[in-house]
Amino acid sequence: MTKGLELVERSKIALFGTNRPDGYPNIKALLNLKQLGLKEFWFSTNTSSKRLRQIVDDGKTCLYFVDQDSFEGLMLLGHAEITHEPEIRGALWLKDVRNTIPGS
Repeated sequence: MTKGLELVERSKIALFGTNRPDGYPNIKALLNLKQLGLKEFWFSTNTSSKRLRQIVDDGKTCLYFVDQDSFEGLMLLGHAEITHEPEIRGALWLKDVRNTIPGS
């Protein structure tokens, strides 16, 4: 296993960067839910999130993982895609989160 993958796997959150329409970046902390190596990452966010609109408009994104104890970090650049497939969404949806959102 690579040092980068080890860092990703022990990180509880990922900092997710998207681009606003005016070109300025936005960063949001997301729970590190699932990844396939260092090539594919899965996150969950509210469907009314401005991040979704930013991904639709410009799918170029970055992820940053950090170990606060060792001050090590890893930034990855890529392209985000949105899925509405119920089985994927259900696999990522956390019970504790579901209980805090009315109607979920």
